[in-house]
Amino acid sequence: MRLKLTNKQSLNDWPGKIVFPVLIEGCNFKCPYCFLPELVTNFTKEEIKQEELLKKIAELDKTWYDGILISGGEPTIHKELPEFLKKIKDIGFKIRIFTNGSNPNMLKKLIDEKLVDSIAMDVKNTKEKYESTTNSKINIKDLEESMKITASLKDYEFRTTIIRKFHTKEDVVKIFKWISSVIDKKPNYKIQNFYDRAEYIDENMKREEPFQEKEINDIYKDIT
Repeated sequence: MRLKLTNKQSLNDWPGKIVFPVLIEGCNFKCPYCFLPELVTNFTKEEIKQEELLKKIAELDKTWYDGILISGGEPTIHKELPEFLKKIKDIGFKIRIFTNGSNPNMLKKLIDEKLVDSIAMDVKNTKEKYESTTNSKINIKDLEESMKITASLKDYEFRTTIIRKFHTKEDVVKIFKWISSVIDKKPNYKIQNFYDRAEYIDENMKREEPFQEKEINDIYKDIT
């Protein structure tokens, strides 16, 4: 399990909290619009040894940081993840994890062992468009099981990054209704607008235009 660092703090990845982000290399999806290709295909960033990272975490100011964000890549594909999170928990930090929902067994293990305090699950598209959006073979039952597990926490979030090439307004409404039917309640659901980054897995994504603010607001009107 190769670990990476980005910024020393994030103000936007756990609502109301300041977190220290940790990235884990490797992913089982190949979404063309992924803006961290070095974690999925290229593996170019220098890794940080786990012992060094844990030392940095232990030295963090707990009056400033509210928790640790575990992201990637896809963290749940690594069997070493629970042991690593336990070491962070032993230091005394809460943990939020970002996941694509492909490994419900790992998510359940993390919750059962009280190793995560919050889960944010990316729901990439409608069931019909999932494989074309992720360039991957998808087990829909696994995704739905992960939705249930994610929503079992008090602090959770579902998210969809919307891109004109892959999503319509109607798609987002279908995603919202899909999640709602699976978890049997109105979900905490957030739309993330695609915007320009330096690199993507598919370089053609640089030419994609983001949705306009009015379009985003119109979508929210249909799902609230």
